[in-house]
Amino acid sequence: MKNHFISYLIFGVAAGFAVLSFHEFSSFIISKNFVPPSFSSILVGAVIGISMGILLLSEKGFLHNNQSCLKRGVIFGGVFGGIGGVMGFFICDQIIANSTYISDNTILTHLFYTLQWVILSLFIGIAYGFRDRNTRSMVRTISCGAIAGIIGGLIITMIGIGLQHSFLSRLIGFVIFTTLFNGLIYYTAAIRRVVWLKTLNGNLEGIDFELSQDIHFLGTQSDDDISLKSYQDIRPMHAKLVKYHSGYSLIDNDPFWQTFVNFRNIKEQPLKNGDILKIGEALFQYCALD
Repeated sequence: MKNHFISYLIFGVAAGFAVLSFHEFSSFIISKNFVPPSFSSILVGAVIGISMGILLLSEKGFLHNNQSCLKRGVIFGGVFGGIGGVMGFFICDQIIANSTYISDNTILTHLFYTLQWVILSLFIGIAYGFRDRNTRSMVRTISCGAIAGIIGGLIITMIGIGLQHSFLSRLIGFVIFTTLFNGLIYYTAAIRRVVWLKTLNGNLEGIDFELSQDIHFLGTQSDDDISLKSYQDIRPMHAKLVKYHSGYSLIDNDPFWQTFVNFRNIKEQPLKNGDILKIGEALFQYCALD
């Protein structure tokens, strides 16, 4: 199967470059005195948080060609990223500025700079859970956020100390942070996962779709939970997965009967672990933990 980790890695690096460009623009605005100095940390935190939240959370919708997921990622990533950025950068800057004990202690000052990234990461982790409408996903991503925030924040702080070139240090720091966050999200996606579809062919081969909602729609509409636009013989709202007490059932909505379980036509079929689902030309394996 295809290894999609490289795609996530590239996206993380690109996100780091993009966040840097937004940060530099906000720094330019501050340098021209377009905003009062007291609001500089608010502006910087908001710009970094919003841009990072939108970019990281829109990745799933972008890579999977799912407009509904993309839209949710932009909304929740922007809102929670902005809140996390403002709270992290503004509050920590205020604590450092108003506490002589901290500002005079180099180690404590750097720890508070690291804390900025931890706070931002936690809020982005919360945003992932709201985007996926999945409490298990939220627990995973908050944990990833804490780890990425601590490690990434320390790396960014140390790079800032070690490199005299501030632009280069920011570039390396942002890229490391976004790539680390993305990699952790990718590798922890299976933790506490109970039911999912494993894609067996086509452009989405190798991608797992975690199932957690009462209803999941599959088809070519922009708001379908699992977008199958890249496959042949797929129609809008082609099929749906409905959650019952005993598990999920696959229901066919296609008038031409292009929905199969274990290669037999179905109109509605309860699913069990290992079943092969064929929806148009798309193949999936239904996976469920006992």
